Amino acid sequence: MKRRGSLIAVSLASSLAIAGCSSDSSSAGGEATTTLTVLAASSLTDAFPEIGTAFSSQEPGVELRFSFAGSQELVAQADSGAPADVLALAGTGSLETLQPSSEDPTVFAHNRLTIIVPTGNPAGIESITDLADPEVKVSLAGPEVPAGGYALEAFNKAGIAVGPVSEETEVKAVVTRVAIGGADAGVVYVTDAIASDAEIESVPIAERYNVVATYPAVTLNTSENADLAQKFVDFLITDEAQQILDEYGFRAP
Repeated sequence: MKRRGSLIAVSLASSLAIAGCSSDSSSAGGEATTTLTVLAASSLTDAFPEIGTAFSSQEPGVELRFSFAGSQELVAQADSGAPADVLALAGTGSLETLQPSSEDPTVFAHNRLTIIVPTGNPAGIESITDLADPEVKVSLAGPEVPAGGYALEAFNKAGIAVGPVSEETEVKAVVTRVAIGGADAGVVYVTDAIASDAEIESVPIAERYNVVATYPAVTLNTSENADLAQKFVDFLITDEAQQILDEYGFRAP
Protein backbone atom coordinates (compact mmCIF):
# COMPACT_ATOMS: atom_id res chain seq x y z
CA MET A 1 0.00 0.00 0.00
CA LYS A 2 1.44 3.35 -0.97
CA ARG A 3 0.81 6.31 1.26
CA ARG A 4 1.77 9.87 0.64
CA GLY A 5 2.09 12.58 3.22
CA SER A 6 2.56 16.25 2.70
CA LEU A 7 6.32 16.37 2.82
CA ILE A 8 8.57 19.32 3.53
CA ALA A 9 12.28 18.51 3.52
CA VAL A 10 14.02 21.24 5.47
CA SER A 11 17.47 22.34 4.33
CA LEU A 12 20.11 22.00 7.01
CA ALA A 13 22.05 24.96 5.70
CA SER A 14 19.16 27.35 6.13
CA SER A 15 16.67 26.09 8.69
CA LEU A 16 19.01 24.46 11.17
CA ALA A 17 21.33 27.44 11.25
CA ILE A 18 18.40 29.71 12.03
CA ALA A 19 16.47 27.50 14.42
CA GLY A 20 19.20 25.70 16.31
CA CYS A 21 19.02 22.07 17.35
CA SER A 22 16.02 22.49 19.64
CA SER A 23 14.24 25.54 20.79
CA ASP A 24 11.42 26.76 22.96
CA SER A 25 9.12 29.33 21.46
CA SER A 26 5.56 30.49 21.83
CA SER A 27 2.83 29.27 19.52
CA ALA A 28 0.01 31.44 18.25
CA GLY A 29 -1.99 30.49 21.33
CA GLY A 30 0.78 31.58 23.66
CA GLU A 31 1.81 28.04 24.64
CA ALA A 32 5.46 27.05 24.70
CA THR A 33 6.61 24.88 21.80
CA THR A 34 9.68 22.68 21.78
CA THR A 35 11.25 21.87 18.43
CA LEU A 36 13.28 18.71 17.92
CA THR A 37 15.56 18.53 14.90
CA VAL A 38 15.96 15.09 13.35
CA LEU A 39 18.68 14.37 10.79
CA ALA A 40 17.41 11.40 8.79
CA ALA A 41 18.52 9.28 5.84
CA SER A 42 16.93 10.30 2.56
CA SER A 43 15.14 6.94 2.27
CA LEU A 44 13.06 8.02 5.30
CA THR A 45 11.76 11.15 3.54
CA ASP A 46 8.28 9.72 3.02
CA ALA A 47 7.72 7.86 6.30
CA PHE A 48 9.26 10.14 8.93
CA PRO A 49 6.99 13.21 8.57
CA GLU A 50 4.00 10.95 9.25
CA ILE A 51 5.77 9.40 12.23
CA GLY A 52 6.58 12.90 13.45
CA THR A 53 2.91 13.85 13.31
CA ALA A 54 1.98 10.75 15.30
CA PHE A 55 4.65 11.54 17.90
CA SER A 56 3.57 15.17 18.23
CA SER A 57 -0.01 14.06 18.84
CA GLN A 58 1.22 12.22 21.93
CA GLU A 59 3.56 15.02 23.04
CA PRO A 60 1.58 18.28 22.89
CA GLY A 61 3.78 21.30 22.31
CA VAL A 62 6.48 19.32 20.49
CA GLU A 63 7.26 19.95 16.83
CA LEU A 64 9.60 17.85 14.68
CA ARG A 65 11.89 19.45 12.12
CA PHE A 66 13.44 17.01 9.64
CA SER A 67 16.52 17.35 7.46
CA PHE A 68 17.06 14.53 4.95
CA ALA A 69 20.34 13.62 3.25
CA GLY A 70 22.71 10.73 2.67
CA SER A 71 23.72 8.99 5.92
CA GLN A 72 27.42 9.72 5.45
CA GLU A 73 26.64 13.42 5.03
CA LEU A 74 24.48 13.46 8.15
CA VAL A 75 27.19 11.86 10.27
CA ALA A 76 29.71 14.42 8.98
CA GLN A 77 27.30 17.20 9.91
CA ALA A 78 26.78 15.80 13.41
CA ASP A 79 30.51 15.30 13.94
CA SER A 80 31.17 18.90 12.92
CA GLY A 81 28.73 20.15 15.55
CA ALA A 82 25.66 20.85 13.42
CA PRO A 83 22.75 21.52 15.80
CA ALA A 84 20.47 18.48 16.01
CA ASP A 85 18.73 16.22 18.51
CA VAL A 86 18.33 12.86 16.75
CA LEU A 87 20.23 11.07 14.02
CA ALA A 88 18.50 8.28 12.03
CA LEU A 89 20.63 6.45 9.46
CA ALA A 90 20.27 3.81 6.77
CA GLY A 91 23.24 1.78 7.98
CA THR A 92 25.20 1.07 11.15
CA GLY A 93 28.66 1.50 9.60
CA SER A 94 28.47 5.30 9.68
CA LEU A 95 27.97 5.23 13.45
CA GLU A 96 31.52 3.98 13.98
CA THR A 97 32.89 7.49 13.40
CA LEU A 98 30.07 9.32 15.19
CA GLN A 99 31.33 11.26 18.20
CA PRO A 100 28.49 13.25 19.80
CA SER A 101 26.09 10.36 20.54
CA SER A 102 24.63 9.71 23.95
CA GLU A 103 22.46 6.62 24.33
CA ASP A 104 23.16 3.38 22.50
CA PRO A 105 21.65 3.26 18.99
CA THR A 106 18.16 1.81 18.60
CA VAL A 107 17.54 -0.30 15.49
CA PHE A 108 14.04 0.62 14.33
CA ALA A 109 13.71 -0.80 10.80
CA HIS A 110 15.14 -2.99 8.07
CA ASN A 111 15.04 -2.49 4.32
CA ARG A 112 15.88 -4.43 1.15
CA LEU A 113 17.29 -3.59 -2.25
CA THR A 114 15.59 -3.61 -5.63
CA ILE A 115 16.51 -2.72 -9.19
CA ILE A 116 14.63 0.16 -10.79
CA VAL A 117 14.32 0.80 -14.52
CA PRO A 118 12.53 3.44 -16.61
CA THR A 119 8.90 2.62 -17.41
CA GLY A 120 8.81 0.00 -20.16
CA ASN A 121 12.24 -1.34 -19.14
CA PRO A 122 13.87 -0.42 -22.48
CA ALA A 123 17.14 -2.23 -21.66
CA GLY A 124 15.27 -5.45 -20.85
CA ILE A 125 16.72 -5.88 -17.35
CA GLU A 126 15.50 -9.14 -15.81
CA SER A 127 17.92 -9.84 -12.96
CA ILE A 128 20.88 -8.43 -11.07
CA THR A 129 23.33 -10.22 -13.37
CA ASP A 130 22.11 -8.11 -16.28
CA LEU A 131 23.68 -5.07 -14.60
CA ALA A 132 27.15 -6.46 -15.35
CA ASP A 133 26.59 -5.96 -19.09
CA PRO A 134 28.92 -3.07 -20.09
CA GLU A 135 26.23 -1.85 -22.50
CA VAL A 136 23.83 -1.29 -19.60
CA LYS A 137 24.09 2.14 -17.97
CA VAL A 138 23.72 1.70 -14.20
CA SER A 139 23.30 4.43 -11.59
CA LEU A 140 24.22 3.71 -7.98
CA ALA A 141 24.58 5.58 -4.73
CA GLY A 142 28.26 6.18 -4.02
CA PRO A 143 30.16 3.49 -2.10
CA GLU A 144 30.32 5.74 0.97
CA VAL A 145 26.50 5.92 1.00
CA PRO A 146 24.82 2.97 2.77
CA ALA A 147 22.66 2.12 -0.27
CA GLY A 148 25.77 2.11 -2.45
CA GLY A 149 27.63 -0.11 -0.02
CA TYR A 150 24.71 -2.52 0.14
CA ALA A 151 24.59 -2.64 -3.67
CA LEU A 152 28.25 -3.62 -3.78
CA GLU A 153 27.53 -6.40 -1.28
CA ALA A 154 24.74 -7.67 -3.52
CA PHE A 155 27.05 -7.61 -6.57
CA ASN A 156 29.65 -9.60 -4.64
CA LYS A 157 27.03 -12.17 -3.71
CA ALA A 158 26.03 -12.44 -7.36
CA GLY A 159 29.68 -12.71 -8.45
CA ILE A 160 29.49 -9.72 -10.79
CA ALA A 161 31.29 -6.42 -11.30
CA VAL A 162 29.28 -3.33 -12.24
CA GLY A 163 30.74 -0.11 -13.62
CA PRO A 164 28.22 2.65 -12.84
CA VAL A 165 27.73 5.67 -15.07
CA SER A 166 27.00 7.74 -11.95
CA GLU A 167 27.56 7.51 -8.21
CA GLU A 168 25.05 9.69 -6.37
CA THR A 169 25.36 11.25 -2.92
CA GLU A 170 21.96 9.89 -1.83
CA VAL A 171 19.64 7.13 -2.93
CA LYS A 172 16.80 9.44 -4.00
CA ALA A 173 19.10 10.89 -6.66
CA VAL A 174 19.42 7.42 -8.21
CA VAL A 175 15.63 7.29 -8.59
CA THR A 176 15.67 10.68 -10.31
CA ARG A 177 18.47 9.77 -12.71
CA VAL A 178 16.75 6.57 -13.81
CA ALA A 179 13.35 8.27 -14.13
CA ILE A 180 14.70 10.95 -16.49
CA GLY A 181 16.46 8.38 -18.66
CA GLY A 182 19.99 9.11 -17.45
CA ALA A 183 20.52 5.41 -16.74
CA ASP A 184 19.05 2.09 -17.86
CA ALA A 185 18.84 0.83 -14.28
CA GLY A 186 19.62 1.71 -10.69
CA VAL A 187 19.79 -0.06 -7.35
CA VAL A 188 17.77 1.51 -4.54
CA TYR A 189 15.81 0.47 -1.48
CA VAL A 190 12.46 -1.25 -1.93
CA THR A 191 10.90 1.65 -0.01
CA ASP A 192 12.19 4.18 -2.55
CA ALA A 193 10.56 2.28 -5.39
CA ILE A 194 7.28 2.03 -3.47
CA ALA A 195 7.18 5.71 -2.50
CA SER A 196 8.23 7.16 -5.84
CA ASP A 197 5.65 8.50 -8.29
CA ALA A 198 8.34 8.80 -10.97
CA GLU A 199 8.17 6.91 -14.26
CA ILE A 200 9.99 3.80 -13.04
CA GLU A 201 9.41 0.09 -12.61
CA SER A 202 10.93 -2.32 -10.11
CA VAL A 203 12.83 -5.52 -10.96
CA PRO A 204 13.24 -7.71 -7.84
CA ILE A 205 16.64 -8.91 -6.67
CA ALA A 206 16.70 -12.61 -5.78
CA GLU A 207 16.82 -13.27 -2.05
CA ARG A 208 20.14 -15.11 -2.31
CA TYR A 209 21.74 -11.93 -3.62
CA ASN A 210 19.81 -9.32 -1.65
CA VAL A 211 21.09 -7.49 1.42
CA VAL A 212 19.30 -6.41 4.60
CA ALA A 213 19.77 -2.74 5.41
CA THR A 214 19.68 -1.88 9.12
CA TYR A 215 18.35 1.50 10.31
CA PRO A 216 19.60 2.82 13.69
CA ALA A 217 18.57 5.99 15.49
CA VAL A 218 20.49 7.75 18.26
CA THR A 219 20.20 10.91 20.32
CA LEU A 220 23.05 13.42 20.16
CA ASN A 221 24.99 15.00 23.00
CA THR A 222 24.40 18.37 21.37
CA SER A 223 20.65 18.11 22.05
CA GLU A 224 19.22 20.66 24.46
CA ASN A 225 16.26 18.34 25.06
CA ALA A 226 17.96 14.95 25.33
CA ASP A 227 15.15 13.26 27.28
CA LEU A 228 12.56 14.32 24.73
CA ALA A 229 14.87 13.31 21.88
CA GLN A 230 15.20 9.85 23.43
CA LYS A 231 11.41 9.67 23.67
CA PHE A 232 11.24 10.12 19.89
CA VAL A 233 13.86 7.40 19.36
CA ASP A 234 11.89 5.08 21.65
CA PHE A 235 8.69 5.96 19.78
CA LEU A 236 10.19 4.58 16.56
CA ILE A 237 9.86 1.02 17.86
CA THR A 238 6.29 1.37 19.13
CA ASP A 239 3.47 -0.43 17.34
CA GLU A 240 2.13 2.87 15.96
CA ALA A 241 5.42 3.89 14.37
CA GLN A 242 6.13 0.37 13.14
CA GLN A 243 2.76 0.26 11.39
CA ILE A 244 3.60 3.46 9.53
CA LEU A 245 7.01 2.12 8.54
CA ASP A 246 5.42 -1.12 7.35
CA GLU A 247 3.01 0.78 5.11
CA TYR A 248 5.99 2.43 3.41
CA GLY A 249 7.69 -0.92 2.82
CA PHE A 250 10.08 -1.13 5.75
CA ARG A 251 10.47 -4.33 7.73
CA ALA A 252 10.36 -4.59 11.50
CA PRO A 253 13.70 -4.83 13.30
